[in-house]
Amino acid sequence: MWRGRRTLPLLSPSSELR
Repeated sequence: MWRGRRTLPLLSPSSELR
């Protein structure tokens, strides 16, 4: 959902993978 890299890992864990 979040396109930012490691922007909001707390809200979206998937962002950390991308």
